[in-house]
Amino acid sequence: MAEKKITRIAYIRPALWPPANESVLRSLQKQFPEAEFDVITVMEILKKQYPAFVVFNTASALLNYGRNIFTRRMKLRGAFQRTNHFFDYAGQVIREHLQGKNYSFSFQIQSIFNASLPGLPHYVYTDHTHLSNLLYPTFDRRKLLPESWIKKEKNIYQDARLVFTRSSHVTDSVINQYNIPPEKVACVYYGANVPSHTAPNPAKYVDKNILFVGINWLRKGGPDLVRAFEMVQKKHPDAKLTIVGTSPNVTMENVKVVGRIPMNEMEKYYEQASIFCLPTTLEPSAVVFIEAQSHRLPLVVTNIGAAPDFTVNGENGYLVEVNHPDQIANALIRLLDDPKLCEQMGRIGYQRTVERYNWDSVTARMKERIIASL
Repeated sequence: MAEKKITRIAYIRPALWPPANESVLRSLQKQFPEAEFDVITVMEILKKQYPAFVVFNTASALLNYGRNIFTRRMKLRGAFQRTNHFFDYAGQVIREHLQGKNYSFSFQIQSIFNASLPGLPHYVYTDHTHLSNLLYPTFDRRKLLPESWIKKEKNIYQDARLVFTRSSHVTDSVINQYNIPPEKVACVYYGANVPSHTAPNPAKYVDKNILFVGINWLRKGGPDLVRAFEMVQKKHPDAKLTIVGTSPNVTMENVKVVGRIPMNEMEKYYEQASIFCLPTTLEPSAVVFIEAQSHRLPLVVTNIGAAPDFTVNGENGYLVEVNHPDQIANALIRLLDDPKLCEQMGRIGYQRTVERYNWDSVTARMKERIIASL
């Protein structure tokens, strides 16, 4: 049977950020070079064309999630995109943009609205499901969204022709927690948003520079890393810790707090690091893990979410349990003791990234499944 010609694709994203929203678009454009892409950025449309809705929905978010917002269990931006009003209105706006146009298929990234249009093949790529939060030992159940919202989320997966996920953890959630048939769900993994560095640099593993990259200091396990670093310094007083992405009040010796920086400045911190450590307490799929591997860094990460997909304990890094600074410290000390081991693990992780965790490989897997399903 001749392959169906793909002429026009609707690419639907909530916003320009995070960078993966743009990375996926660019890579899909390479997979379908003959197709015209219509890019629908939902938040940009709402802000420009429906400012009254933005005001109304902000009030709705405060009404529904005010306690969680004011106690900092939830950010206003996240709450804004998780009201029933936002879900329904965003879907309506998207369908208005899709109507009457001859698309080959539509593709949405993330699962906080339903962009499907009856009769048009629709695909979803998501890094998370809401119910997968229940699989994390530290999840605060007070942050669980209403059942009415979760039913809407389930409709996203039911209405899609295929659901692509970033990890086996999320794949299992879509199948088992939302009762979606396994044949409709495919784990295609994800890629890095900064360039990989192909040239090995064995000297950097001797520098004993531990790198942390994350915006949410508490959720990413920052306090556990600081406690672990105190233990590390007893064995390696010359070890260093660099914190990028956030600015916690940490005044220990040999700790450098960089804070938020532009994406194009990240590469130098990966290149200067010896080890990457992110003992996160809740993480569906952190792109920084893959960025670290693409720069040949051994990993010390928590055994949750997507981490077991790309971390083979003792091969390219170490998996530790959540809220166990002693395990973090022991893993870091093993690596600091042996720069050759760091180099070996970094090489294995880099090879795994080249083969599986890059956006072109990810979208090639998507394209194969999409073409077969049309």
